[in-house]
Amino acid sequence: STSVKKYGTGSLAFDGTGDWLQAVSTPQADFGSGNFTLECWAYLNNFSTDYRLIAKVVNISSYGSWQVLVDTSGYPRFYASSAASSWDVANGTGGGIAISTSTWAHIAVTRSGSTITMWVNGVSAGTSTSSASLYFSASVPVTVGGMPDGTRSLNGNLDEVRITKGLARYTSTFTPSTTAFADKG
Repeated sequence: STSVKKYGTGSLAFDGTGDWLQAVSTPQADFGSGNFTLECWAYLNNFSTDYRLIAKVVNISSYGSWQVLVDTSGYPRFYASSAASSWDVANGTGGGIAISTSTWAHIAVTRSGSTITMWVNGVSAGTSTSSASLYFSASVPVTVGGMPDGTRSLNGNLDEVRITKGLARYTSTFTPSTTAFADKG
């Protein structure tokens, strides 16, 4: 969309009817037990289902590796698994701050050491603790705006989606960037 955007000339627009971005899984999505950051700017039109923002899962009935979502009450949450059989690393981390529809919100998840934090607009919305290695399967893609089976497709826009392996970009309250992210680094 060129009319709904946070920065630059456009954003990823999703209409909630089975569209999503999918990338092949690479070693960059294998976080192991290390630090990482998952983040994006989200602009949701409604909360009619729990929308997947960024995920590494196959479908709603599988556990996969990890997922960042917004639930039907507008609360961003993070789930992660060590064996793809339960959400044993993080089971809904977040839930402390709801976002609003038709407003841009910065949503991020970090792991620094063993502390996993959900951030909403630079403020901690919940933490969990685990030093377990996150499950990784090269056959499970990374998706943005939905899941590979076409479910939980976002009704809204995403901008500045960034996945960082090896670095917890935020470890205390922060002000989200007021400019677009650099192309690398």
